[in-house]
Amino acid sequence: MGGTGGAAPSGAWLASFFFSYIVEKDRPTDPAVVEKFKAALKAAADKEIGYLEANAYPIGAPSNLSWWGSNVAQGQFAFPCLLYWSITKEQKYIDAASQLMDYAMGLNPMGKCFMTGIGFDTVHNPHDRESAYTKKMGWGPRPGILIFGPGLRQRNNDTIPNVSTMTP
Repeated sequence: MGGTGGAAPSGAWLASFFFSYIVEKDRPTDPAVVEKFKAALKAAADKEIGYLEANAYPIGAPSNLSWWGSNVAQGQFAFPCLLYWSITKEQKYIDAASQLMDYAMGLNPMGKCFMTGIGFDTVHNPHDRESAYTKKMGWGPRPGILIFGPGLRQRNNDTIPNVSTMTP
């Protein structure tokens, strides 16, 4: 995984393309292929758990792997954990998915909920075209938007605004 400047990391793969093959019950599957797919899914889930264990805040990626939008990509990061949990029912995988949601819901250096419409300290002015309309109508920002967080990460991994200068 590495940054691309886009909304997803380069080298990304989507388990949704092969997960149905792993769980297929009515049609014949190749057991060797199923095991390869399960191993790939487990490796991705275990890598995510490693990222969680290495960081004080459950952002889901190490600080040297970031791209536009990665600050609130916990749903994407949780995907392999959720899928692998659905196969194995191992608690650590559902725990990892739950922990990933903590960051976006307010367990972050700013204590800010990055989803509109919920939380104690939620965002009020997301950069979202549909919210521009709902705010104009007096309804506030469109609820349920997961915004991109406090700012851009620069090449030196500083944040804008600098998190260390902010007061709780």
